Amino acid sequence: MKLKGKVTIITGAGYGYGMSRGFPEAFVREGSHLSLNYYGCDEKGMLLWAQEMEKFGVKVVLTQGDISQEATARKLIQRTMDEFGRIDVLVNNAGITDPKSIVDMTVEEWDRMIAVNLRSFF
Repeated sequence: MKLKGKVTIITGAGYGYGMSRGFPEAFVREGSHLSLNYYGCDEKGMLLWAQEMEKFGVKVVLTQGDISQEATARKLIQRTMDEFGRIDVLVNNAGITDPKSIVDMTVEEWDRMIAVNLRSFF
C-alpha cells in the first residue's frame, strides 16, 4: 500500500468509463483516500461505486460538476480540504474529444474542448 493514508483528487472520474474508473480503483487499492470530480454520470451510480471503494478502508468524497468551470474547481478543492485537510496527489483525468477533424469543428466545439482539456488543469 504505497499510498496508504494519502489524499488524492481525481478529475473526470466516472463509475463506468475506462481510465475514469481505473484510476480511482487503483488508488484505493494502494490505500489512498479519494476526492472525485465527475460530470455527466448518474449520481446514484457514483454513490454506490464510492461505497464499494470504501470497503477497502478509505474515505471517498464526490463533487459533481464541470471541471472546466472555475466554480467547480474551487468547490472540489474546498470539499477536499474540508474533508481531509490536505491534498497529496492530483490526477487531472478530465478530458473530451470530438470525432470531427479540427477543420470541421465550430469555434464553440473547439472552445469547449480547450476548456476541459487545458483550462481545467490551470
